[in-house]
Amino acid sequence: MSLIVVDMGQAQLLAAKNSAVMGLDRLRIIGQCIGIELISGDAFKVKLVVQSVQELITRESFDNGSSLEILVGEQIYRRCLGALVEGSVCDSMCCVVEGEIEAMDVRIWTLSDLKAFREFWNSSTGRQWRSINATYG
Repeated sequence: MSLIVVDMGQAQLLAAKNSAVMGLDRLRIIGQCIGIELISGDAFKVKLVVQSVQELITRESFDNGSSLEILVGEQIYRRCLGALVEGSVCDSMCCVVEGEIEAMDVRIWTLSDLKAFREFWNSSTGRQWRSINATYG
């Protein structure tokens, strides 16, 4: 089961909680890009800085307006290079390694992708999925 995270506060808590473990099976983070930072000393990785997509935040969220840094390897970054701009909504398959969140894949969403996910997320099935996620995380 993929743990879907749309709340960057929750993602930070999960990373801290799982820092001693090799990683989560799957952690799917959906966030809005607010920046890309180069990692000094490592030419092959960048940090994708994301924040919560406000229309996906629910009452039970931990969101405090904070941002989240996701490490992205060179191949993934090159694949996203033309489409990844500030304001893009990103769907990132990640794992936690030694407290750091690392992307295994990043996909840039279209507006119709966001609309379809928002409809699911706010439906009864989406609420049920969030309930299951809450017990897993």
